[in-house]
Amino acid sequence: MALIADEYTWVAGVVTSEPVVESPEDGHHLVVRFSLALDRKGGASSEQPLEARGATARYLYEHQVKQGDFVMAAGIVRTEDSGQPYLLLRIVSTDTSETVGE
Repeated sequence: MALIADEYTWVAGVVTSEPVVESPEDGHHLVVRFSLALDRKGGASSEQPLEARGATARYLYEHQVKQGDFVMAAGIVRTEDSGQPYLLLRIVSTDTSETVGE
């Protein structure tokens, strides 16, 4: 699911692969990159690349977000140097419990 409200794009979906955690050379800001599977109308789905920095990245790292976890997040669309768009996260929530849906 994806929803655009004001300057934020909101997404909800399942993490499609293990998040990549990086610590830039300055050592001050953690970066977490991953993708979500987003359901679309008509049963189709798409993959949304996401990036988190700072406190948002620390939240994901400390909660050990992994492939298969459900994530709801909001952020601002940015474009990589390669031209590939991604969502730079500002708000994130996740359920990493083993009892999801029980």
